[in-house]
Amino acid sequence: MLLAGAIYAGYRAVEWPGFALDHVTLAGERVTPRAAILHAAALREHGNIWLQNLGAAASRIEALPYIRTARLHRIPPNTIAIGVIERTADGCLIGSDEAAALIDADDRVLAGGCGTANLPRYRVANLAIGAPGTFVHDAGLTRLQSDAHALSGDGRAYASFVHDRFGDVDAVLPNGIVVEFGAEGDIQEKARLVEPILRQVGERSGTIAAIDLRAARTPVVRYRSANPEQAPH
Repeated sequence: MLLAGAIYAGYRAVEWPGFALDHVTLAGERVTPRAAILHAAALREHGNIWLQNLGAAASRIEALPYIRTARLHRIPPNTIAIGVIERTADGCLIGSDEAAALIDADDRVLAGGCGTANLPRYRVANLAIGAPGTFVHDAGLTRLQSDAHALSGDGRAYASFVHDRFGDVDAVLPNGIVVEFGAEGDIQEKARLVEPILRQVGERSGTIAAIDLRAARTPVVRYRSANPEQAPH
């Protein structure tokens, strides 16, 4: 008898019109439009909040390119709250045929093209870039990102990173100077040589094409045009 009463009470609660979804709150979005999140959630308007599949709604929201996590919970009698955490762009990936896309630190494609984003460029030849929301899986890209992160605390920004045909790391300063770091592993130590070298060459820094740090004990400066003063520094 008690079981039957509990079942009936539950039935009546589900049928009670006061539990019909009437409000949806949203917090945490910065880049993704509110309308896109609500559309992906696909909550049934005026449907009972206890019968809405919040797990499925969260999965649909997390399929949006910029969404890292989505959490939904019910607030009786008639509200569902959505909270999202968005991804942050880590850099611009340049792949096959100069195709470009914004990616995050997990190598998820956030958007096609990079526009004027002031982020490091990761150049990986012959790498196909999928649609926004997909992930790029490439060991070379992962290493370049790791290199960029390792150098980010040294106070000098680098505009782009690439592996040369030998697998060594080349980074380009915003002024176009190529810094040839060589094999990965001691990039931070080598990076500390860049500023002293630029100070040493002084006014001639505007004519530098590259700083070769592959042999850290004997760095070499190469200039854009023939210069009798070219010499190891």
